[in-house]
Amino acid sequence: MERKKVTMVGNSHIDPVWLWRDREGYQAVRSTFASALERMKEFPEFCYTASSSAFYVWLERYCPDMLEEIRQRVEEGRWHLAGGWWVEPDCNIPGGESLIRQGLYGQRELLRLFGRRATCGYNVDSFGHQAGLPAILAGQGLHGYVFMRPQPDQLTLPAPAFRWEGEDGSTVIGERCEGEYCAWTRTAIVENLDKTLAAMERCGLDHLPVYYGVGNHGGCPTIENIKAIRELILERPELDMQNGGPDDFFGSVDSAALPAWQGELEGCFPGCFTVDAELKRLCRDTEAALVKAEILSVMAGCEEQTHEQLRESWKLLLFCQFHDTLAGTARKEARDDAVIDLHRCLSVAREVIGGCLQLLSSRFDLRGDGFPLLVVNPTDTPWDGLVETDIEWRSKFPMRLKDAAGNEQVYDASVIRLTAPDTRKHFVFRGQVPAFGVAVYRLMPEAPTRPGVPMDCPENTLENDFLRARIDPETGALVSLWDKQAGQELLSGPAELRVYEDDRDTWGAKGDIGALRGVYRAEKVYREENGALPHEPWAERGAHPLVADPG
Repeated sequence: MERKKVTMVGNSHIDPVWLWRDREGYQAVRSTFASALERMKEFPEFCYTASSSAFYVWLERYCPDMLEEIRQRVEEGRWHLAGGWWVEPDCNIPGGESLIRQGLYGQRELLRLFGRRATCGYNVDSFGHQAGLPAILAGQGLHGYVFMRPQPDQLTLPAPAFRWEGEDGSTVIGERCEGEYCAWTRTAIVENLDKTLAAMERCGLDHLPVYYGVGNHGGCPTIENIKAIRELILERPELDMQNGGPDDFFGSVDSAALPAWQGELEGCFPGCFTVDAELKRLCRDTEAALVKAEILSVMAGCEEQTHEQLRESWKLLLFCQFHDTLAGTARKEARDDAVIDLHRCLSVAREVIGGCLQLLSSRFDLRGDGFPLLVVNPTDTPWDGLVETDIEWRSKFPMRLKDAAGNEQVYDASVIRLTAPDTRKHFVFRGQVPAFGVAVYRLMPEAPTRPGVPMDCPENTLENDFLRARIDPETGALVSLWDKQAGQELLSGPAELRVYEDDRDTWGAKGDIGALRGVYRAEKVYREENGALPHEPWAERGAHPLVADPG
């Protein structure tokens, strides 16, 4: 009978941010990698696996001699470059563009620093994995994907190694660690090995990796670890046990012979997707702002001037999407560092967007009657929706809004957010702008002939083209949400803000929700304004896809 093959993968799961800040995390990177290099001198059979291209770029800057030694071990085939991503991020909350850039920048840096790219993805501790990952991974040249969560008691898979299929037909080999991604002692290594062998027997597999080493705060596989592997190789002659990396496993597997899995890999730590809404919202706004800045740079023809600062901002954003940071499970100081860094990225994006708009505006002859308003659409979809902007010119007097064809447009003029309403007005109108294009509207010093009729909204009602919401004026609770197109009530009862006892941990993995302690009540409910156009709340987060430049 042919022996079962087991690849022993020495690795260190390093959280650059978790219960510590990034400066301590990078100290863990340096000490861990130094230890790994020492173990390689002492044990010629020892192989080491590490992920996160950001670590190697940091070494290039501050520890170039260590990086050079790692290069030599990579050439020997003993230091395995896994992951190919900037860090091991949260794999649910970031947008697809961010996950693509994790591999874009991660693989580029590996290619630049080592002359090769990673061949397998490596997000062993990320708290779930979205269904779109097979297409992203395969597009980045990653043929395998190592993960540990969700674990077997959270999600049943057909086998620990399977063919993960995306909706577009892309496939990668998924490999879930049967034990932990780390094992600090001989006992823990044996436990990981036994769990892996049991899964191989159960699923008819003849080869799987087993992971060992020290985790979270860094720490290379220890001398005791490596000696234990030597002992097990002698004690278990029925096994073909060898030192290596996860790419050794993926390179030997016939994916066609593996069971298939479609869809997401979820069921782990639900608290990570609800805690710290501010940080999650800031991450999404930063993604949108950087994408907008890049597109406008291309539209304005100045991408060469803005490329470097936008690329570095993307890398900073990607670091802030590390799974413990974005999940809201890091210590407060580390979380606050991420907020500062994300605002730094937003500041760069704002500067680039403003400069590109000025450059675009300078290329159009806006002379003519009235006051010109240039509206830019930096998306790949034609825009037919609301446009918002402030107007200063002749704001004390009536104005008539016309499109490029001279057709009058209905608008709302709001004064809610203005401190000097006789000097500026906030305009909202429905505009049409081609994809990656511009449209010029004009405000004429004339009284409008289509002033628009305010929507018939009672004091405690909000309404647009799709929904009508009714609020209880006594409590402030949402008591009705009517779908106007379907003719259906969407609420089964009042939507109240309630306070419960909650002893769950940050991850939402342990503990329960306890008794109801109270319900918030509004002090006052009133209607602030009522316009002719159903408002869309883009501007509340600065995420409106359009940008308008008055004049």
